Amino acid sequence: YSVGDAVGKAPANKQAVTAFLGQHYSHDALQKFWDRYCSPEGLVCGKGLPKLVGDATSGTPGVEGMLDIESMTGVAGNVESEYWGFAGRSPDDPANEPFMKWLGLLSSTSDELVPKLFSTSYGEDESSWSKPAAQRLNVEFIKAGVRGISLLFAAGDEGANCKGGRFVAEGP
Repeated sequence: YSVGDAVGKAPANKQAVTAFLGQHYSHDALQKFWDRYCSPEGLVCGKGLPKLVGDATSGTPGVEGMLDIESMTGVAGNVESEYWGFAGRSPDDPANEPFMKWLGLLSSTSDELVPKLFSTSYGEDESSWSKPAAQRLNVEFIKAGVRGISLLFAAGDEGANCKGGRFVAEGP
């Protein structure tokens, strides 16, 4: 990302990644990433080990979840990071992530403690959410935005997400 040796300067900066669907955190895996990509370059990765939040943070590390925390701490030196991991599935559609579990905790975390940036590498076809579930998620996203919390979602690794020759919108 060509951030060079730039590091965060504001002591209150805090960022987080979210993990769902069996993704877990591993200190050893993160340390190996830092040793390989940060130390040889003399770069500062993160600001100490990430704080673990949620009911699914430990276990066999997941590729997606670890990629997220490695990437985030790799480009944001001297910025406190958190790993928010959640077990289970959406009650609305068992193929989907339990976003409301995460958003409920985010909503109940004080402004002083909540990270102001969340990166979530998950997304689903918009049509996989019922209208009531989508509306409820939207309310929670709005509440986070009003608090000044930025939510980044799915980078679009599927490309245009076309099915049967038609574009399929993804969400959240």
